[in-house]
Amino acid sequence: MVGERTGEGGDELFGGYPAFRRDMFLHGLDTLSPAERSAWEQMLAESNQLFRGAMLAEKELHDPALDALVGFTPSCLQPWLASAQHVSGLIHPDLRATLQDYRPGAAIAEALDGDMLRGRHALDKAQYVWIKTMLEGQILTWGGDRVDMANSMEARPAFLDHHLAEFATQLPPSLRIKGRTEKYVLREAMKGLLPEVLYKREKFAFMAPPAHTDPKKWAAVQDLAARHLTPSAIADAGVLNHAGVTALLELHEAPETGTATQVQLDASINHLLGVQILHQHFIAADIPRQARETASRLGWRA
Repeated sequence: MVGERTGEGGDELFGGYPAFRRDMFLHGLDTLSPAERSAWEQMLAESNQLFRGAMLAEKELHDPALDALVGFTPSCLQPWLASAQHVSGLIHPDLRATLQDYRPGAAIAEALDGDMLRGRHALDKAQYVWIKTMLEGQILTWGGDRVDMANSMEARPAFLDHHLAEFATQLPPSLRIKGRTEKYVLREAMKGLLPEVLYKREKFAFMAPPAHTDPKKWAAVQDLAARHLTPSAIADAGVLNHAGVTALLELHEAPETGTATQVQLDASINHLLGVQILHQHFIAADIPRQARETASRLGWRA
């Protein structure tokens, strides 16, 4: 087992993500004029254009439950909430009936601690919501620990040391995002140690470009869809609705579909493929059972 220091927590604690800056501009800076706020938001959108729809929603979205609890709908959740409009038609009718009253924004709001939000600055609220959703449920789990362990790595996220985390939560919002500069206090702490290009560089999304932006990647997605999203494969799994899946794939390819919507649909297609492939490996083929039987025949101990 090899231990590696990782950067998880740096953006969460010091306000690094584009969504935090957007919430700061919109809800946390009373001194900005409408013109300045609009200009700053346009600048932010332009620098994250490739991932618009994933990191930042194409249009501002308001969820009633989150608005009531937080005071606004955090920008980090808006792309996911915008994708929810496609979900119902993708689910098998028998399962869809059990989810007819489910509201993702309300479910998130119910899982948050209102006492941690009451009376706090907008940036505090945005960071808290991210930490309790994306960091806790994605970055530190399947995006971090599971990937690390699968490769015999032990991640050691230095920024999440409890002494540093406690210090960061006491910093004024203006030291986390100062003007247009995110992670201001962290940059200043490393000034003279970091190369100047990194010290001055604006934070942008660190993720693979959406599948549809690369012909080879999109061809690979289409090949997977041809194998796993067929009527028979979907019927065998019993989770998805083939008509809804077909409609979503057609929407992705429609000439009138904007880039931001395509980015969201890329993620939806990825999840559809994931559901089908997991069914194929772990239920239809039952690879774990096959591995156990092979090990037994060879006299290996599990």
